[in-house]
Amino acid sequence: RYPALLAMSANRRHIAIAATDPDFIKVRGVTASDRQLIPPKVWNRDGPGNSAGYNTYFLQRYMLYGDLHLSSHFRTFVQSINGFEDGRIGGPRPLIDRDQFDLHQAFFDWKWDFGNDDAINWRIGRQEFEYGTGRLIDVREGPNIRLPFDAARALTKFGDWSTDWNFFWRQSLDDGVYRLSGSLLASGQNSQARYIGSSPALTLVWNPQRHVTVLISYVHVFPGQFIKDSTEGKPIDYFTTWLTYKF
Repeated sequence: RYPALLAMSANRRHIAIAATDPDFIKVRGVTASDRQLIPPKVWNRDGPGNSAGYNTYFLQRYMLYGDLHLSSHFRTFVQSINGFEDGRIGGPRPLIDRDQFDLHQAFFDWKWDFGNDDAINWRIGRQEFEYGTGRLIDVREGPNIRLPFDAARALTKFGDWSTDWNFFWRQSLDDGVYRLSGSLLASGQNSQARYIGSSPALTLVWNPQRHVTVLISYVHVFPGQFIKDSTEGKPIDYFTTWLTYKF
């Protein structure tokens, strides 16, 4: 694979809709392209190829969003996505290479401020998630189409501590739950339940000095009815620590 050859963003538009500072709307567009070149033998397995023996194709992604803020407490965010593929032997992979004129994100925020940057933010709708290294939940930046989730969240921040609690449902009863790689984690054939589960997380970020950051995070996954019907249904715990030094 060759990295993206082109990545550029359109000029941002920031329009105030009232005399007060917190009321505004932002409009922005982002486009990116990527050239994929897959050799004829990957991991000792033969794959499809052109006359030169390679599977070469081009990917493009176009995203446009509107971000409306009404006072410091209410926010509405809407984002569209268009993904295109050209030249791949075997055709595009749905929702990985190609997704035309789709709603990528659409969520509503209600924020409670307590002063000193302490706040609780209630968010519901379709949105992106990214935790740590992305092994559990991630936006899936590698493929052409980024990955959103339909969820409700409660995000809190008090001093150096932050917490969030996420709730997940299946959008379609005919579909399952997938790993970040795209492989099937839980089939949708064994359950008609929509509720996947919830995941609270507790994170501490501490900066003992301007060059050093210490991060400690704990995540617990409560399985919902769909996970209980389709897998062993056991809860999962994750714990991670990070030490970062910036020059």
